[in-house]
Amino acid sequence: KDLDVEWQTRALDMERTLAGMREEHGVQVNDMLSQLQQKEAKLLRLASEFSQSETLYEQKLRSLGAKQAKKLGETLQFREEELRAEASKKLEDALQEQRQKLVCEHIEACAEIRDNLEARHEERLKNLQAQQANASFEFDAKLKVQENQLAE
Repeated sequence: KDLDVEWQTRALDMERTLAGMREEHGVQVNDMLSQLQQKEAKLLRLASEFSQSETLYEQKLRSLGAKQAKKLGETLQFREEELRAEASKKLEDALQEQRQKLVCEHIEACAEIRDNLEARHEERLKNLQAQQANASFEFDAKLKVQENQLAE
């Protein structure tokens, strides 16, 4: 019964440790997501600034001749496509990097938890085997004493 209580206590400790690690991992994930959201907000702000810049360019285009307007429009469209492609690439790269980082951290955390639990299990198993051996030895010794007493 003492072994069961000790085993249950250790199991509860392991569960608390695991819950703590999960909570810490969740906080880290939330922090990373927050960072991603901040980067996304920055990119959105840059897109908004680009849009404002585009409006200014359009106003200048109206003031220029049709021929120059066409050339500037084509240039502006080309530059817009370049900027959008760059922003999209940067966002995708940042997201991919964060995903990879999260996956690696998750794998490392799981491996650490598994190793921790395996080590505790091995230690507990050794302790139980030692206790069983001691109990068996004590039982054999008591049995021998009783046999000797009966023989007398």
